[in-house]
Amino acid sequence: MTLITFVQVFTVCLLGAMSPGPSMAVVINNAIFKGRYNGILTSIGHGIGIAVYATFPVLRVGLIKKN
Repeated sequence: MTLITFVQVFTVCLLGAMSPGPSMAVVINNAIFKGRYNGILTSIGHGIGIAVYATFPVLRVGLIKKN
């Protein structure tokens, strides 16, 4: 992968990560209407869910490269 391609892919991924989505709306909604504590719990739950969601493709790529 060339440096230009890497920078392009990195930029697209960065913009995608920075854009708010439905999950951010849930976190903000819970923080505003149910309080700071529930907002923090929602954001922690969201982070755990994203981590689990991102782990499976990484493991799958590892299995594909192994075979």
